[in-house]
Amino acid sequence: MTKQTRLIVTGLDSAYFDFGLDLIRSIAGAAPAPERMGVLDLGLTPDERARLQAMNITTVAPGWDYPFMNDERAPRWFQAMTARPHLPRHFPGFATYVWIDADAWIQDWAPVQTLIEASEGGALAIVEERLVGIDAEIEDADGTRRRFALDPAQATAQNEADWRAVFGDPIADAIGRLPYFNCGVFALRGESPAWSAWSRCLHDCLHRPFRKTAEQQALNICIRRGEIAVAPQDIAANFLFTNELPAYDEARARFVVPEDGRPIGVLHLCDLKRLRRIVFPRWGGGLGIRLSPRFRA
Repeated sequence: MTKQTRLIVTGLDSAYFDFGLDLIRSIAGAAPAPERMGVLDLGLTPDERARLQAMNITTVAPGWDYPFMNDERAPRWFQAMTARPHLPRHFPGFATYVWIDADAWIQDWAPVQTLIEASEGGALAIVEERLVGIDAEIEDADGTRRRFALDPAQATAQNEADWRAVFGDPIADAIGRLPYFNCGVFALRGESPAWSAWSRCLHDCLHRPFRKTAEQQALNICIRRGEIAVAPQDIAANFLFTNELPAYDEARARFVVPEDGRPIGVLHLCDLKRLRRIVFPRWGGGLGIRLSPRFRA
């Protein structure tokens, strides 16, 4: 059977359904041609499932990919993490799989296309995080305004402490202060051996103290050990709002990378996704601009 070219996959439950619709609509608006999509059903209602299927989106309830995992050990949404190294099994028949977290949306297709093309040689196309820091005014959903700050040195120290608490000194000393390769956005060929390497490492990680980012820690261990070949991508392919804020270019009505103004492809809202507005730096200087971080059609 001839494999179809690619599938874009995300994971949704009812709490993330509206974010997922933003992602789906943003892909439809940015991609030059219609894209096939699949959704891991992590607790959708029948109506939500029907809405996705009406858009020709395949939904799959993955269950627990490891027999020792169950609903007592972890919440159902964690199946998005245990299923991620097994996307070719849940959605068979595609040459390439592109994962995008549901709390992200696509502004510009070019970095996504570059990500996909970079995976064609068999390597994992993925973005290595950078911790720049944040000091900005944010507005909560109820209208409350407050400061939000991220100190990169403190964040790096916390990451190292997390590695040490779960994996002990040898791994923490080796990779604890290195930036994460963020698995919220990636592209990988279906026949790549990276899937099985990731699955084996996640199996081991799940026997350690619970971390909601276990799949990302497992992936990074594999990468740093040289078990998974990587094609590192530009930050525009997965711009994480909890590490730094983008600038906003009013003339182009685009979020841009702050240092040079190139358009961002994937805006990954992370923990800032439920904010009403953020005061973003204005490209070219001047006072900040207060905007919603959410997708706007």
